[in-house]
Amino acid sequence: MRKGLITWFVLGAVAWLGVFFWRRFNALKGLQISVGNPKQIKFENGFLVWVQELVINNPDSVDLIANKANIDLYVNTNYVGKCSLNSPQTIRPNGISVVNVNIVCTTLDLAKALGYSVLELLKLKTIKFDFEGNIGAYGFTAPISISQSLNISQIF
Repeated sequence: MRKGLITWFVLGAVAWLGVFFWRRFNALKGLQISVGNPKQIKFENGFLVWVQELVINNPDSVDLIANKANIDLYVNTNYVGKCSLNSPQTIRPNGISVVNVNIVCTTLDLAKALGYSVLELLKLKTIKFDFEGNIGAYGFTAPISISQSLNISQIF
C-alpha cells in the first residue's frame, strides 16, 4: 500500500512538472515582441550605451520570468553590439510587459558598418539597428528579429 502511494505521488509530481514546463514553453512561443523607447543613451569610452525597452505581449494566461537575453545588434548586416539582461524580469500573463535590456556597441564598429569615419558618425541624426537573437525563460527561448531607428543627434 505504501509503495503504491509513493509511486502515485512520484508520477503525479512528474506529470505536474511536465505540464508546468509545457505551459511555459507554449507561452514563450506565443510572445509578440517589439521595441519600445530607448533610455539613458550615452557615449562613454568609445562605446554607445543605452537601455532599450522590449515591449512583450503575452497572450497566454501563464506568467514568465525572463532570465536570459542573447541578442546581437546589427547595422547593415554588420555586427556592432550586444544586448544583455541584468536581472530576471517578469512577463505578465494576458497583457503587455516591458523588459529592459542593456545595449553596448562600439563606436568604431558602428562607423565601419555605416561606412563612415568616427567624426562623420557624429553628424548623423539616426541609425537603424537590427536586433537578432532570443530571450529565454525556464530554459526555453523565444526568437527576436526586429528593427529600430535610434535618434543619436542629442548624444554627440
